[in-house]
Amino acid sequence: MSIADLYGGTKEYFTNVVTGYGINVSFTNDIKNDLAKLIRPEETKLVWIETPSNPTLKIVDISLVADLAHQYGIKVVVDNTFLSPFLQTPLDHGADVVLHSVTKYINGHSVRHK
Repeated sequence: MSIADLYGGTKEYFTNVVTGYGINVSFTNDIKNDLAKLIRPEETKLVWIETPSNPTLKIVDISLVADLAHQYGIKVVVDNTFLSPFLQTPLDHGADVVLHSVTKYINGHSVRHK
């Protein structure tokens, strides 16, 4: 399960690559209100959020998502690329895994330094 508003490459991966491995990803525009309805206890293994999202900068309440997901034994992954580990620490809010694209915010969007 994933938020619908996320980086295009990630959405492409979820819709066209993982399906070849028998993985189905459902998307929601309102994870706060839809998460409980979309969880399939025997099938849902992971919730993927990106906050702020790319490109619209929507904010997701990590603690709220993690609390609900953990009630079902579901892991929560947060793509924290936009805020960096300096500005947001998803593990402190209940996330199980945090990803950062170091070629983006941390590295100045791949700016070549001389």
